[in-house]
Formats: sequence, structure tokens, C-alpha cells
Amino acid sequence: NKGNTTLSFVTIADNTAVQGASIRPIINTLTLNNTIISGSCMGTIVSQGYNLIQNPAGCTINGDTSGNILGQDPSLDPLANNGGGTMTRALRQNSPAVEAGNNAGCPATDQRGISRPRGVACDIGAYEFTPAGLSDQTINFAALLDKLLGDPAFAVSASASSGLPVSFAS
Repeated sequence: NKGNTTLSFVTIADNTAVQGASIRPIINTLTLNNTIISGSCMGTIVSQGYNLIQNPAGCTINGDTSGNILGQDPSLDPLANNGGGTMTRALRQNSPAVEAGNNAGCPATDQRGISRPRGVACDIGAYEFTPAGLSDQTINFAALLDKLLGDPAFAVSASASSGLPVSFAS
């Protein structure tokens, strides 16, 4: 990059720069947060935390390094149509990026439009891993008649598109 750039919840894989790295800031500032660099980097990177950089040997990482995962293979599948409008590199179940992102600033959906997070934390990168058998569902509440303060107790019922039971309390 030749200008100030910030990458948030991005996956960079199979990319090369002129001098052989996956990414290399040249003149200005490259800031990363919750981003995967599959491969190597060169130059100085400003971290806002929760980045996975496979081969950080060629770069200097300044800033907030909390949650960073350095020197580990991100364990990505090949570029494929995993749903959504663009091709993505899916995280494998054993990827260190799964459940390793920061929920602060986590977008509501991944690159494919899949809701995030799917577990306790957002995944690092552009793809949110979905464990087998886990998918979005809709919960529908049965219509209620108008109720007023002081009316007798009444039952509320709901059903889930998954067919699973729904429990709730108020």
C-alpha cells in the first residue's frame, strides 16, 4: 500500500508483493485488526489486536498486540464459493482463527452475509466458521391479544424454524 490503510476482519491469502511477501506497506501506515495474513509480511504494521500472521519474521508489529497469533498456519480451505456474492477462503475447524477474534467492533455478518459470532467470539478474518449442524433459525411468537396491566396471567408460545424447542422467560 502507498497510502494509510486499515484492514478489519479481512483475510489475505495467496497474495504476493513485489518483494515476495503476502503484504508490504511501502510509504504510509498499514493498520490491521482481526485480520489474517496467510503467508509473510514485510515492513511495519500497526496492530489493533487480534491478528493472525502466519510468518511475521519480515515485519515489525507495533501497537496493540493483544490477541495476536503469530507464526501459526491459519488453516484455510482453497478459494471457493462458500455462499454469498464473492469467493472466500473458509476456516477449517482446527484453525487458530476460530473463536479468537475480538467481539468489540465485530461486524454483524461475515463476507458471505453469515451472522457473527457463531460461538462466544468472532473469528479472525473475513469468514465466520460454522460448526456442522449449526445454522440460522427463525423464532416465531404466536400472536397475542392486547393485554393491560392487571390482566390475568397469560401463556406465550413460540416455535423455531429448526424444529428445536424454544424456552424463554420474562
